[in-house]
Amino acid sequence: MSSNIPLLRVLIRFILALSIIVYVQLYNFDFKIPLTLLSIAYFVGTLILYPLHSHKFLKHLLFLFDVLLINYFIYTTGNIYFSLFFITFIFFAENLIDLVLMTLYTISIFGVAIYLSGFFDFTYIFITLGFWLMLLKYFLDKNLLEKQKEEINNLAKSLYVENLKCNDKSEFYRKFYDLSTAVRMFKSGKLDPEIFIKELYENLNCNGIVLFNINTKDKLKKGLLNFDEAVLDDFNLAPKTYANDYLNLITGCEFIIVRQINDYFILVFYKSAILDDSEILDIIK
Repeated sequence: MSSNIPLLRVLIRFILALSIIVYVQLYNFDFKIPLTLLSIAYFVGTLILYPLHSHKFLKHLLFLFDVLLINYFIYTTGNIYFSLFFITFIFFAENLIDLVLMTLYTISIFGVAIYLSGFFDFTYIFITLGFWLMLLKYFLDKNLLEKQKEEINNLAKSLYVENLKCNDKSEFYRKFYDLSTAVRMFKSGKLDPEIFIKELYENLNCNGIVLFNINTKDKLKKGLLNFDEAVLDDFNLAPKTYANDYLNLITGCEFIIVRQINDYFILVFYKSAILDDSEILDIIK
């Protein structure tokens, strides 16, 4: 509907101008040419001023222009039924301010129409009341719909957060199971070191891992580590967390967690922060 509003505004004003032109051509011979030209000028003028509709306050000047012209056409032609055209503009009210101003405009138009009818044609009162009741229901329904939308959005956000929490828990338990299984099999000699280090790297949020054989000094490296693992031979490694140590300086990693399983040191490298839960890291021992 909102995409058709600009077309409807133009169409209503075009029909109004055309109706006046046809009417004066058929009935009002004295003012035929002036009213025809004025009707054309009215329609062209509203097209020129149409960008005012995008402004929050200036758009009301354009509706005031409609009010003045409709009142003038009613007065000069004597046809009070032209006032009914303005009712259609009521449906373009977007907020309470629009509704109040459109009410004032409508009162002025129907006041002129009832005055010219000699206060006889009270049909206008009931027509106007019916339209306003319908419009009031529209705004009430709109407010209710907005509240329902807000409630649905809040519920959706809450469910989304809960879903993220569930996903995090699910991911945590998956890692816990995979790492526990890998550590248990490695301890029992059922898992090759290359597969073990691969399992560790895939399940930890670290920058790299080194598997160091204490007896043979053989090393397996996995991840984005920019140092020669041979430098580890110069250190007397122990199972602990290294921070602000010379080992951190030469490896370029702020935190290094060392664990020992059988004859292997497992070095887990973090360049800026430890991104894994302590419960996950405690499995590796």
